[in-house]
Amino acid sequence: MTSSKPVNRALAVSTRVKIALAVRSDLEVWQKLNVAAFLPSGFGTADPSLTGDAYADGDGCSYPPMLAHPVRVFTGDSSAPAGASNEHSTEVSS
Repeated sequence: MTSSKPVNRALAVSTRVKIALAVRSDLEVWQKLNVAAFLPSGFGTADPSLTGDAYADGDGCSYPPMLAHPVRVFTGDSSAPAGASNEHSTEVSS
């Protein structure tokens, strides 16, 4: 017998995916927030497997899929992002 429950794709996505942002600490607070909000929005469009399912709230308002993984935000001086290790990162290709 098959279940009629929808599968939550967000839970099925690999837990090995890690998303990290390196943001310069000398930016104004609003700039840091803008970077942290804007950059991850492109990840799901580049690789749809990073997003969960679209959903609706109790009032029936629908929302598009969001990232299915937490985003960690790190700050440092202006040289920190350039010196961040890419040893374990992979580039998303379409």
